[in-house]
Amino acid sequence: MNYISKERFKELANVRAPHCISIYMPTEVEHIDANKIMLKNCLKEVTSKLETYELKSREISKVNETIEGLINDVEFWRNRSNGLALYYYDNKLESYFSDEKFTQQTYVGDHLNLVQLVSDLDKKKEFYLLVLGENNIRFFKGSNDQLNEHNILPESLEDVVGSDYEQKALQYRSGQGETGGGMYHGQGSGGDSEKKRELKKLFEEIDENLMAQVETSSEIPLIIASEERSFHLYKSVNNYDGMLDKPIQGNHEETKESELHERSLKMLREQPNNNLKNLMKSYNSLLNKGESSSDIDKIVAAAYNGQINTLFVKENTNLYGHYNLKTGEVDTHKEESINNADLANFSAVHTILKDGRVFVLEGEEMPDSTSPLNAIFRYEVVTP
Repeated sequence: MNYISKERFKELANVRAPHCISIYMPTEVEHIDANKIMLKNCLKEVTSKLETYELKSREISKVNETIEGLINDVEFWRNRSNGLALYYYDNKLESYFSDEKFTQQTYVGDHLNLVQLVSDLDKKKEFYLLVLGENNIRFFKGSNDQLNEHNILPESLEDVVGSDYEQKALQYRSGQGETGGGMYHGQGSGGDSEKKRELKKLFEEIDENLMAQVETSSEIPLIIASEERSFHLYKSVNNYDGMLDKPIQGNHEETKESELHERSLKMLREQPNNNLKNLMKSYNSLLNKGESSSDIDKIVAAAYNGQINTLFVKENTNLYGHYNLKTGEVDTHKEESINNADLANFSAVHTILKDGRVFVLEGEEMPDSTSPLNAIFRYEVVTP
């Protein structure tokens, strides 16, 4: 999967050229022939639009030859994905495979239509994984592609649990991994409460070492793989706000990295977007202050002026029209033409270019489902 970065998205957003072409389509992993047929149909739509816009026939032929070459490329269709995005501009073609199931769409203009790609933006997942095993402790920094192990154990267990370490006969068991991670178990007269106290000390030290290795932002989630008891004890000393509320349950000291990686990604996919829920609440509470709105004219202008903190776009919205950069006036049109633009795309692109956030949602998920665009502003926006 070739995930797109925010930097590359911004580069594509700034593309300006005659007759830029954007194609989106869903793909079926097991039905390559059906995918080819759908792309051929998309190409027919594009050709029709280019003819309507009176592009020279030799230029249209060049577009057809390029995309037909892709249709017949056996290696190209071996990519396993749910969606395909194609962008043609300046006589070159770019493709992006996605796990998002794109809606079939073609667009021709002096810019690229990127609104469907927003859901794929920065989808390269990063996460932290802390494995609290029976015999070892391991810490990983992970992404879609890999796990990289980092040592966060204290140099000396005795330094952590105190000078009475030997008297309590705590056994330190070395892990089997390359980093030599370890866990320990009370075997003396301390009882469960004493063991818990010592374990809590170790977890506090681990948390301190972990905090020194993670990003200050809590946007990267921390996943714990452990038994339930260890999870709750570590949670009580954890200082990282991005820690997930549930662990990958079980004793994972012998679990292979490949399985830990797969289960971590699965957990991330299943996580509810709590951040989005909070933004929904913010939208409603800010309405009376003029700091959020569902007014299309107001939102389009605010996007261009960098006033939007968060934009919500209703899925499959085609909002054709024109924004006058000089007067700030917005005209909406019923149909796509060479003289207008998709205002949903315009708003999404300018929000991202100004470092705002964009969410593409199903209709019933929108804060105000009566409008295709909802926005939370950076401050009160007053319409002149």
